[in-house]
Amino acid sequence: MLNAAVNEVRQPRADEETSSVYVRRRAAQERLSQSAPTLCERVKTEPVTPPVVDSDYACGQRWLEEFHNCMTLQHLRFADIQPTGRSQVPDQNIIFDQSGIARDSNDF
Repeated sequence: MLNAAVNEVRQPRADEETSSVYVRRRAAQERLSQSAPTLCERVKTEPVTPPVVDSDYACGQRWLEEFHNCMTLQHLRFADIQPTGRSQVPDQNIIFDQSGIARDSNDF
């Protein structure tokens, strides 16, 4: 959609185009040529460096982030179950001890 608008601005003057419309379109073309590149243009031109995922630290961080996400979902599940007795959030296989510390139920 953005590309279509940019391409339309860059078209040569059409026979049926009034001079005021042409002047506005030329002004838009001038602003477009002076503006910073769009996000789409930057994504196409900037090199992408993949994140380092093979280190033990990165794997540990990814596991910790996933565990925190599962803890949050489990809290939501329990919050739904208490008043209604059911929840649309699936069980995350996480249990919380008396002090509130989360543990993976598969570890027991």
